[in-house]
Amino acid sequence: MTATPTGANGLGFAPGGGPAVRHIIVEKVGSDSWRFGFEIDTPGSVIVRALDPTGSTLAEKRTSLAWQRTGDTVRCGGPEIASPVTLTVNG
Repeated sequence: MTATPTGANGLGFAPGGGPAVRHIIVEKVGSDSWRFGFEIDTPGSVIVRALDPTGSTLAEKRTSLAWQRTGDTVRCGGPEIASPVTLTVNG
């Protein structure tokens, strides 16, 4: 699985802008579930892809993300969470 940030985010960066280096944390949380985390970034959208062992794309989906703050304050920022994204891989 890959996730590529593609849109504007809550940090005031223009679409496609943002940190020069993005730190994306990936964690397998079930037999067919993954969790992606973006450090210091809340992209407005992502492209999620499932790849086979050779790197060929099995499925792809671009989706907007709606973020909700889960801690700290608006002034100081803090952790945020977006709704789950479902990607169906056939075959």
